[in-house]
Amino acid sequence: MAAAPAVADRVAAALREAAARSGADLPQAVAPDPSLDARIVRVAWSSGEARLDLAAVAAATRRILAEAFGAEPPVSAMQESA
Repeated sequence: MAAAPAVADRVAAALREAAARSGADLPQAVAPDPSLDARIVRVAWSSGEARLDLAAVAAATRRILAEAFGAEPPVSAMQESA
């Protein structure tokens, strides 16, 4: 996984937090990549890669949770610090 140098540490911290909460096996390292915009992360695997817009992922997650639970979820400290 790679992210812009300005946000790589925050993305790594968010992944560690998500892994601890969910027990999922998530990437532990986020490589700084100066070619990436601060809003984009790159996830690569053996047969390809994807570039994800963090704002779009966050908006979709909020929408899914609101639809599932009927209310807008609270903003986490991680989002507030971004």
